[in-house]
Amino acid sequence: MATRILNCSSYIENLHICIDEHVVGFTNRVASIDDVIYFAVKPEKDILCIAKAVLSGLTDFQPWNDGKKYRQCFSIKNIQFCNPFNLKELSKFGGSKWYLKYCQSSKEIKEQDAVKHLDDQFSMNQRDDLV
Repeated sequence: MATRILNCSSYIENLHICIDEHVVGFTNRVASIDDVIYFAVKPEKDILCIAKAVLSGLTDFQPWNDGKKYRQCFSIKNIQFCNPFNLKELSKFGGSKWYLKYCQSSKEIKEQDAVKHLDDQFSMNQRDDLV
């Protein structure tokens, strides 16, 4: 089980499809069943975490308009939401290149301090529904 950030960038519609349809897509084959995924969006300048889920199984379902670009898709379970919090705090663990290290291509977050920070921030900001 790995921890990853799925950066939806400014594609808010795709994020809502992921949540509503219980599915996520990756442009590269990087993820595995039971990985924990933190959903991030960038509505303006900051990259914000707003939800998390667990990958539950591979699927061919691609409900997005640009679905063909996703080479690996999973159904998701245990979807949880939070008040948005800024992921820039991960620079404490990943340095000035934190975005490339953690957000680009949904790479596995290997630093346990960074994973703990994400989990703690999510728990402190948890809510019942999507903002």
